[in-house]
Amino acid sequence: MKKINGIAILGPTGSGKTSIAIELAKRLNGEIISCDSMQIYKGMPIGTAQPTANERTEAQYHLVDFLDISEPYNASMFTKMASEKIAEIQQGNHFPIFAGGTGMYANFLFYGHDNFPSNKAVFNELLNRYENGEFEQLSKELKEIDEKAWLSSNHNWRRLLRALEICKVTGKKLSESTSNFVAPAEGFKQFVLLFSPEKMRERIAIRTRQMVEEGWIEEAELLFEKGLMETPTAKQALGYSLIHEYLFPTPKANNEKHMAIPTKEVLIEKLITKTAQYAKKQRTWFRNKHKDAVFIEMDELTVDEAVEQICKHLDEK
Repeated sequence: MKKINGIAILGPTGSGKTSIAIELAKRLNGEIISCDSMQIYKGMPIGTAQPTANERTEAQYHLVDFLDISEPYNASMFTKMASEKIAEIQQGNHFPIFAGGTGMYANFLFYGHDNFPSNKAVFNELLNRYENGEFEQLSKELKEIDEKAWLSSNHNWRRLLRALEICKVTGKKLSESTSNFVAPAEGFKQFVLLFSPEKMRERIAIRTRQMVEEGWIEEAELLFEKGLMETPTAKQALGYSLIHEYLFPTPKANNEKHMAIPTKEVLIEKLITKTAQYAKKQRTWFRNKHKDAVFIEMDELTVDEAVEQICKHLDEK
């Protein structure tokens, strides 16, 4: 078996990743790196479910609570920071443990990614053409521009569109530009925590109500005053747009207030539904994109039992 340089505890929101990562950190002399697109921001501890102050005394945490909401954050930035943290932790003879649910970030880190520029307008134009039935024409265009890239796309529409986008944005052949590929972090064993949809919604409902009781709405109100909804990345944090709609109802054409979220209870139910929908997408992502991961079915497991299962996998030769 290849040497294990670290592990990743992945899974949908509310699946217990933090608790399990902390227990593993205690057993494995580990330090935890957040694999989350929003926990990095300051002032959002409740809404982004950052590890609490007490949890951070139990294990060393990284990439949490240090970026201003006005700053952008993306998968490429994450992989660069994460790679630096891996080296730092290993130099201290500790064991890197990733914990989080941002699938694209995990995918970039553990499978590598290209660092070529992107252009949303160009990609959307290509995507619209594909959705309007122009796949054969798009394929022909890529073949004419860069036959090697066309062959390597293997007629996969996503690869084909990305290759065309890169060629159009850079003005160069993709096949002649290999220096921008970022190699994956090697030797990491991935574990994905999964609950059944019914159990997941139940857990999300309990956690959402707890977050509101702890002051999520008040936290959001302070962030709105600081311009959260105009930020490049932080505004995408799950749930804040619904809270904004609740606090600041959108006027209708006749200037009457739009009462889509008239009460706190309606807001909570909408937050639960939105989070459950997001968790379903995360579950699908990890099933499809991380096929070499070990999937831990959590419905009947305690935290300790899940930790034991993970440790057994690590001991296997």
